[in-house]
Amino acid sequence: MKKMFLTSLFATMVAMPAFADNNSYTNNQTYENSCTVDVLGESSGTAPATAQWSANTYSCAAGEYLPDGDNWTTDNQGCTQCPAGSYCWGDTFTYSESGDQGINSCPVGYPSSVAGASSQGECYTACTTSQVAHSVTSVSGNSYSDGTNTCEATSGNCATGYTYVARADTSSYQDTGIRYKSHDGNNDATDGEALSSDTLALGEWRCDFTQGELQGIASCNNIAGENYDEDTSAPNTMNTSSTGQYCWCRATHWMKPNGEKVALSGAWVFLDGNEDAGGCADACAFRCAYYAVYDSGFRGALLGSVGAIPAHCAANTITVNWGDGDNNPNNNPTTQCIYDGALTTPATAPTKRGYTFTGWTFSTQQ
Repeated sequence: MKKMFLTSLFATMVAMPAFADNNSYTNNQTYENSCTVDVLGESSGTAPATAQWSANTYSCAAGEYLPDGDNWTTDNQGCTQCPAGSYCWGDTFTYSESGDQGINSCPVGYPSSVAGASSQGECYTACTTSQVAHSVTSVSGNSYSDGTNTCEATSGNCATGYTYVARADTSSYQDTGIRYKSHDGNNDATDGEALSSDTLALGEWRCDFTQGELQGIASCNNIAGENYDEDTSAPNTMNTSSTGQYCWCRATHWMKPNGEKVALSGAWVFLDGNEDAGGCADACAFRCAYYAVYDSGFRGALLGSVGAIPAHCAANTITVNWGDGDNNPNNNPTTQCIYDGALTTPATAPTKRGYTFTGWTFSTQQ
């Protein structure tokens, strides 16, 4: 018969825990009156205890993924940087031994990416000479799956009749005016030329410099992006709804003073947000032009984780084998308890890659 005599609140506190929560026994605890056949499933001999586990969750940032647990190099590896040639969007994942989570290979046609890529738009293929006008032999830069490219000619590899000109530093360009056509049709053409964009109902803008003319388009989008002055290293991705409150800008051409028009492949760059779509439609194209002229950083963006006792009717001593989940009894700690007495668990909890220990159970509890 199990008996417990509590003489005071203090005695109650000292005796706890008297019972196992959720029918399991955790480490470094004493459970009164638990060394019984009702709990252990045995009244003599050895009673095996089975370790219980709860899989951990891992919050991976964009550019990270959770590898298959069987492939972890350490017991606490967790979220890992996305390898080159893949992209990892970041999310919360539950430990698994059956496969990587949160990672995709770059698509066919754009097989490459730098380590830590967070979107498919960052997958690229190397530029070819066909992407750079009048270039022969070799070019530099990459063409990204989101349509952005950083293709450029390289010195000494221009076709006959063409001379290599290094990338221009536009930070000190002197402006002479701006022109634009807003999404809502409003125009500002200081030189008498009314602009008319017929591409995806986008706004259009132009900036005049003494060194030439920068031309571009504007989109009022329904998604926000990263501010150009915080991150301009990764290509921006967007849709082209042109019906949202967020203003995006893209450089499309550079017109040389001699009239030669050079196509640009700049990324869409997020500028700012407006109160509503109407405000964006009215101001986005103008703001693209204005910032391209007066903010060299924006212009650059556009271009550029027991003892024994005497004989008597003694209680049986039961050896408890505290399993670690690997089914190897030689690795498991053991303790002994006296029948009708207390059951004391090992001081140290077992560990298992990718899991949090939640306690042991016995055959009577399964």
